[in-house]
Amino acid sequence: MREQNIYDDPIFFAGYSALRAGELNYNTLLEQPAMAKLLPGLTEKTALDCGQSCL
Repeated sequence: MREQNIYDDPIFFAGYSALRAGELNYNTLLEQPAMAKLLPGLTEKTALDCGQSCL
């Protein structure tokens, strides 16, 4: 049996979306600062973003 992605559950996704919708959320308060500390200096560097657009 194939595992279902938890984000495919409309009830879970609605709650998750509401958590991330506010200006001050876990992503901006915790996740982004933690990830930024792991990155090397990026001044005068070029980056390629190969992520998929969610539009």
